[in-house]
Amino acid sequence: MEWTKSAKEELEKYLEHIRSNAQLSGADPIEVTEDIKRHIDEELSAMKLDVVTADDLKHVLSKMGLPEDGPQDRAEKLLEIGALIRKSMGTLFDSLIVIFGIILPAATLGIELVTHMCGQSFFDPIPTFGHVILVGFVPLANLLVWGALKKENFTRMKTLGFLNAIALGVSFFFTLLFLPILPLSAIAVIYMGFGLLPMAPLLSFLTAIALRKKLRTVNQALGHPKVYGLWRGVAIGMGILFLIELPSALTRAGLELAKSESSQKSLMGVKVLRSIGNQESMLRLCYQRPGRATDIISFVFNLHDPVVPDEARTIFYRVYGVPFNSMPAPKLSSRRGGDFDLWDFDEDQGGEAVAGVLKGMELASSRIDTSIDAEGGLAYTEWIFEFKNNSRFQQQEARAQIALPPNGFVSRLTLWINGEEREAAFAGRGKVRQAYQQVVRRQRDPVLVTTSGSNRVLMQCFPVPPNGGTMKVRIGITSPLIIKKPSEGFYRLPYFVERNFKIPKELSHSVWVEAKKPIKSNNGSFVTEQPKKELFALRGSLKDADMPKGENTIRAERSPDLLRAWSIDPANQGTAVKQVLVEKQPVTHGHVVIVVDGSRSMKEISPSIMEALKAVPQNVKPSLLFASNEIPAEKDQIHIVDSANGQKIEELFKASEFIGGQDNIPALLKAWEEASRRENGLIIWVHGPQPIVMKPVEELKQRWERRPDGPRLIEIQGAYGPNKILELLDGVSYVESTPRLGDIKEDLIALFVNSTSPNKTWEFQRDRIGRSGVSALAAKQTSDHLARLWAYDEVLRIIGTSSKTKVDDAIKIAASYHLVTPVSGAVVLENKEQYKQAGLEPVDSSNVPTIPEPEVWAMLIIVALILGWQIYKRKGYFSWQRP
Repeated sequence: MEWTKSAKEELEKYLEHIRSNAQLSGADPIEVTEDIKRHIDEELSAMKLDVVTADDLKHVLSKMGLPEDGPQDRAEKLLEIGALIRKSMGTLFDSLIVIFGIILPAATLGIELVTHMCGQSFFDPIPTFGHVILVGFVPLANLLVWGALKKENFTRMKTLGFLNAIALGVSFFFTLLFLPILPLSAIAVIYMGFGLLPMAPLLSFLTAIALRKKLRTVNQALGHPKVYGLWRGVAIGMGILFLIELPSALTRAGLELAKSESSQKSLMGVKVLRSIGNQESMLRLCYQRPGRATDIISFVFNLHDPVVPDEARTIFYRVYGVPFNSMPAPKLSSRRGGDFDLWDFDEDQGGEAVAGVLKGMELASSRIDTSIDAEGGLAYTEWIFEFKNNSRFQQQEARAQIALPPNGFVSRLTLWINGEEREAAFAGRGKVRQAYQQVVRRQRDPVLVTTSGSNRVLMQCFPVPPNGGTMKVRIGITSPLIIKKPSEGFYRLPYFVERNFKIPKELSHSVWVEAKKPIKSNNGSFVTEQPKKELFALRGSLKDADMPKGENTIRAERSPDLLRAWSIDPANQGTAVKQVLVEKQPVTHGHVVIVVDGSRSMKEISPSIMEALKAVPQNVKPSLLFASNEIPAEKDQIHIVDSANGQKIEELFKASEFIGGQDNIPALLKAWEEASRRENGLIIWVHGPQPIVMKPVEELKQRWERRPDGPRLIEIQGAYGPNKILELLDGVSYVESTPRLGDIKEDLIALFVNSTSPNKTWEFQRDRIGRSGVSALAAKQTSDHLARLWAYDEVLRIIGTSSKTKVDDAIKIAASYHLVTPVSGAVVLENKEQYKQAGLEPVDSSNVPTIPEPEVWAMLIIVALILGWQIYKRKGYFSWQRP
């Protein structure tokens, strides 16, 4: 298409006017003229001309609108445009723009920041600081555009058009987000006069459209066919939103894969989450109720298939290898605090799971007092702790899983009610839990303790009152000492395994341990004292994270020749309990299978495990199996380990990734198959936390119930945390726990040697005898905790017989001696009426175990001497003195 000379001159004259006007309005002259030329070419092409003349060009330009005659008229033209805008923007228009486009969205953002009403009731529209900035930009952009129009300042039309386009994009997105709740908002406005806040995005969007029409009017008057940057601004606004939400969006996509029923897809999702998943987004899902979104894109996902908290908690463990509640709890829906942030719905209240950390719940104080009787081979500990609830409105339940001293059990439970101590009732596990749940429903004051796996108990108390209210509990623990040789015994402190309350950084557990023989610990922070002659003490303050460490183990000296002890039987005055420390010939195990948890929590200690394996006696060639559901089938094998070939052991450990959280049940089943092929098989399970049970344990339980001659399982925990597998195996007599007394390497070597070598070990044997047989024992009398130790052994022996009819007998023994066992529990209720309704009888306060004070020991001796003197006198042994 050719142009005549006159046509070219006419075009250049026209474009010169356009450039001048563009400079006057603040637009880019080059971009504007290029846009005009492109539009003219399109018009001329449509006319299908071979030669373009000046008349043809004028015809096209007339359709587009001619520019002003000259720069000298621009000021006058701007005045005309200003008059036009003033006329179109009346008082009503201004009021609507200011109220619905500026004040309402800004006020809505402020209210949501302070109260977080939408986040608590529906979803969180501003989960990140980036969302807050973007949402706040909408009323700001409307204000800038409206202000420029009111001031008739048309020099920045390009910038105003761009800002308006971003506001359009953002407000449109949030309009779609709030669309489902707009009908509820409309009903609220009509019938109750409020409910405008959810309408703020829609009204902001309509305001931005109205302002864009005014911008178009000005631009056309200035000779521009359209307002600058509509699609570019919308794309930038949406793009920023997308980038802000990209981590959570990718996390949500990974979660969809990870929750798939297909094992391959599920594993792929877990690997995606390990690579690019957002930990905070996953934690928020762990704490959210079903159907609640954590961010905007997740909200869209959740409309179809929400990730429920149980699924999120399982996936969290598989990804990171730690329990979700071991991480700091995220703010449920707000980063800004406020009263609503302290309201935390507890779905697990009254249940048997510790679950997530509750907002406002914390440990206010903690003291541990322990008395060790080294000659009697036992210890008694009282752990008193107080919970505080900082929530403003909500009563809350404190729950914790507690690891007891090795082979220990709870023998006392006390709750302070109105400053008075109330002792617990001990009865069958189901009976005490039912009583607890009934009282919890009535919002009264109970505390409950039941076992939660080998050597662990679950403690729960409710209600801890709001506004700084407290609840004080005491747990008494009876335990035997661990004896490696007759001259010393070992004791390990209890500690929290899992809890639903936080422990302030400045809070420590105050520990006091005393004995009549010297005691010591490898913890250098403990202070050694000797308050009185023949009374030795250790005291110190321990942070919660340090409580499980082996360095805190207490070593107590004892007389090596004193192997016998006895005590009165508090449940039967006609009998006594004797104890003898004897050497025991270990069982010769036909085959040993070692299962090593392949989870990430074990990675740090894996070199210690490897070194311990090299110390296995050379005459023993155990099988080694890594518990991991991510090992390819061709590599998922049982390896015969020869301690003489340390290189092979190193290669096996190097090949194991120790990643994420692994399901250990398939490996335990495989180990059972291997160990059961020979007589007296043994499984040693070295593991970290198992907070999630991914497969039922019933198959494992069935094998032990149906094969009484099946292999033993000895578990030893390398990394600390909850173990749901052991909880479900509670009461299975073939499952034993190895106490941790030092670092993992030392404890494992001791376990390997003791379980595979013919060397004799020491253990206590306890029997109940007639009271008359005590005098012939030549033994030391100790406290009645010895009788409780016998009763606890008896309960375990009865329930280990697999005879369901004898469980009632076991419950009766546990209740008589006040023991928390796999078949019994302890509960404190508020008053006698509640005990009566539950069919329970609390322990008489005069018949509970206590920590004997030194003065009490002295008083007991004095009283015994006085009584003996009186009896001696009455029997007339001093009759020769009478007149």
